[in-house]
Amino acid sequence: PSLLLASVGIYIRLSLSLQGTTVDPIPAAAKKHDPYYVKNHPIPFSVSAPGVCDVDPGVGEEGPAGVQGIYKLKSAETGPIPKIKVLCMVYTHSGRHDVLQSIVETYAPHCDGFLAASNLTDPSLGAWNLPHSGPEAYENMWNKVRAMWLYAYKHHILDFDWFHIGGDDMYVIPDNIRRMAANFDQKTPRILGGSIPNSKNPKRRYCGGGAGYSLNRRALHLLVHRLTSGPCPAETAADEDVRLSRCLEDAGVKCTDTNDEAQEARYHHLDIQFHANWVPTRHALWLWEKLQYFHNIRGNQTKLAQISNTSVSFHLDKTIVRSRARDRGIRRYHALLYDLCGSNFVRQIQEAATGSEEMRAALSERWKLVPKASEHDLTAESRN
Repeated sequence: PSLLLASVGIYIRLSLSLQGTTVDPIPAAAKKHDPYYVKNHPIPFSVSAPGVCDVDPGVGEEGPAGVQGIYKLKSAETGPIPKIKVLCMVYTHSGRHDVLQSIVETYAPHCDGFLAASNLTDPSLGAWNLPHSGPEAYENMWNKVRAMWLYAYKHHILDFDWFHIGGDDMYVIPDNIRRMAANFDQKTPRILGGSIPNSKNPKRRYCGGGAGYSLNRRALHLLVHRLTSGPCPAETAADEDVRLSRCLEDAGVKCTDTNDEAQEARYHHLDIQFHANWVPTRHALWLWEKLQYFHNIRGNQTKLAQISNTSVSFHLDKTIVRSRARDRGIRRYHALLYDLCGSNFVRQIQEAATGSEEMRAALSERWKLVPKASEHDLTAESRN
């Protein structure tokens, strides 16, 4: 109760300080968005969609190594789910609402609340035309994300404990946000995500936006204060993750190391196949050597040890993922993790994950025939 009262007090003080401001105004019409609609009105899962259950395990978007990661997540003893309220936020646009439907059919109802910031309102998809400064373009992502955080603060700061944000090209396991967040209290501002050293200054790190990142209520208070008081102004820029992390780090809040007790990663900058097959000789977006040297974060775990039992998210980058589906595997991941393709498919997942080297080699040859998503996804303006 005392923490809630403190939150109310901070909210009132900051709200009063924002009265009369012209920074990123939010129209009254935006108040009509219902963050609980998707949870309360779920769309049936498209089990018959191409590529979901009609492709053998290890040959879909998960890949021959990734299916081992899926099996590891399915088999993990993760314990009870803490009672922590999470608002999941996704940035998208009208040209990607078919992908947004995949999200709404899968992980979105597992969040306590859901908001898809778009340029077109569709309540059935949790999509809302959220105004922001500048054009609807990838190069203006910072302004769009700023508007999302301002909206979340103004309307939902007291409704949720944690706020997770990312693009429409990530797959999220909301229960694992809750499990991980239970390790941190609400008294200290926190930003959780996958750490990446800044390429221009590797002594600083940021939470990579591909896998999304999560703020607690205190961090959101601090962020909005800095967004509206000058230190973190509205600018036309694509690197929203770098800018947001810098905004908080300059106030003393760094991207938290979210590796688990076994030093296995929870926020994955790429897809499950990439991480389940990664060794230090391969290129890594997260610059593991600098993470370890400058920040004492061990990012050099290999293959399945890259994937925590309580993994939070995977970034389905179109230049990496092999997929024929527009959603790059969002439905496929969900079907495999939650046994939505039937008991025979569950048995096949186990066989593909635990089979012989010869079996995995055969799966790998079949998987290589699948084109990368970028080879047929011509929606360059998708901003992903």
